[in-house]
Amino acid sequence: MSRYTESLVGFDNSIELMNIANSLLKESKVSNLKFIYATTKTQLPFQDEQFDLIYDRRGPTSILNHSRILQTGGTVFGIHSGSLEKEKRTIRK
Repeated sequence: MSRYTESLVGFDNSIELMNIANSLLKESKVSNLKFIYATTKTQLPFQDEQFDLIYDRRGPTSILNHSRILQTGGTVFGIHSGSLEKEKRTIRK
């Protein structure tokens, strides 16, 4: 995906997984991607309206509480675990 966008940010609530991801990232030499430790259970460490697209593998419901980080007219895309059903929503502010 990194070749199709200006920048990507990945986050997870596992410090161990983020350390692994960052090690692999260094080996890959991809320059427009970063991984950080964060959790949706607290305020995410991102600026208001920082993202125009949010992908959440747990589905859009886990990220909707943090819509402040999505740009006006942005899209939250999620695939719910254990389901073939895909859901796409646009948040309008």
